[in-house]
Amino acid sequence: MKKISITDKNLKHAGILITSAVKKIKISDLESYLLDNNVRVDQIVSKGNNEFLVRRGFYYTYGQTAENLVKTIKNAIPNIKIVDSGEVWKPFKGGASVANQSHWFVRFKLPDDFSL
Repeated sequence: MKKISITDKNLKHAGILITSAVKKIKISDLESYLLDNNVRVDQIVSKGNNEFLVRRGFYYTYGQTAENLVKTIKNAIPNIKIVDSGEVWKPFKGGASVANQSHWFVRFKLPDDFSL
């Protein structure tokens, strides 16, 4: 077994071992949980370490904002930490992915004790 000193660059590797104890949440399970709690999103991306990015595309806003998406997600999962949220405006391109169209996004981190 290889020794790892605290000053060794392998400390990052040791950190991964520590964080790997956090229960991983599947994107499909999170999507089902959000739908069950009346939160509609078009895309969910895992950013690792229980951090996720959700997007909801729009063509017309109908008075909605990214803050509305944040509120609905916080209602479904009250103890999450919002990392970032916002609105992206892009010209319409038929067949483009949600990330390449106008969309609202919310990046959040689930608590370590969160379970579905």
